[in-house]
Amino acid sequence: MHPKDLPCPDFDGLNLDYYLSPDLTLPIYPARGCYWNKCTFCNISQYENAYLQKSVNNVVDDMILLSHKYNCKHYYLSCDALSFNYLKRLSKLIVENKLSVSWQCETRFDNNITESMIADIAKSGCCMLRFGLESASPRILEGMKKGIDLDIVKSIIKLINKYGIKVSVYIIADFPGETHESINETKIFLLENKNYINYIGVHLFELMNNSHIYNHPDEFEGVFINKNGKPEYINPNLDRDTIINMYDEIISDLYSDICIGSIPSSNISSNKFINVDLIDPSTLEKNNKFMFSKIIQENIPELDIIAGQNISVHIPTGTVWIDSQGDDEQL
Repeated sequence: MHPKDLPCPDFDGLNLDYYLSPDLTLPIYPARGCYWNKCTFCNISQYENAYLQKSVNNVVDDMILLSHKYNCKHYYLSCDALSFNYLKRLSKLIVENKLSVSWQCETRFDNNITESMIADIAKSGCCMLRFGLESASPRILEGMKKGIDLDIVKSIIKLINKYGIKVSVYIIADFPGETHESINETKIFLLENKNYINYIGVHLFELMNNSHIYNHPDEFEGVFINKNGKPEYINPNLDRDTIINMYDEIISDLYSDICIGSIPSSNISSNKFINVDLIDPSTLEKNNKFMFSKIIQENIPELDIIAGQNISVHIPTGTVWIDSQGDDEQL
């Protein structure tokens, strides 16, 4: 179904008071597919034959309806990527309709992004932009066919920070060809720009069925045909445990000012992780844990939680996992 034919999302019957976020945030689906659609690790073209968008008028209509129906002021534009040109048109319409909303979405570090675009987006209530940086190694980025320039990335995140919009970036660890050198390149970039990046999500590379890498294994180091006749990947340079430990160290360095302990190795993720001594774990029992995000927001402002971030709580210890990506992870 084309996104333009999708009705406004209906959340009737759901207990929205249990939403794990400081404020209610609802999803709107403005597009399907990816307008870039060139990344070698991705198989989105297997499921989406074309990039299809809902009109910005329809998206704003959805915001108006959901605002009236659920008293919602925060929205996550849920799709793989929206271009800045689309976001500029959407922002203009939000302002013209005088909507008092905040919103966030995933987009790309495109070369045509200008300061005026960012200013317009900020004026409309954009609170966070999520980018697939994936790596800061030029060699790895070339293998991914990301089509981004790291110098342009630096200028974009500084401008976004200037206008008060938070920046979230995703990193792929152990992409074919990953080495100590490529991980250190990523580490240096993230540390040099840590003041302009609010959240970082690190994910281990997975060989996805029908991705370019899957269909062209001979082009990528460490990808081979196994005894079952299927492509498989094993990094010949570094083992997974070493890679996990290296990225754990990066995350610890980035969040050394708030982290107590370490990030669990089973979840390499830069989502902010902290032990909360001032909260009695017994208060988290049963339904109370669903309201815990507001307690955290009030007592630990340095975590800088915004609407749309989920919060997982480990009941016995009072350990809190702040999820920068909108996906709830249990410890």
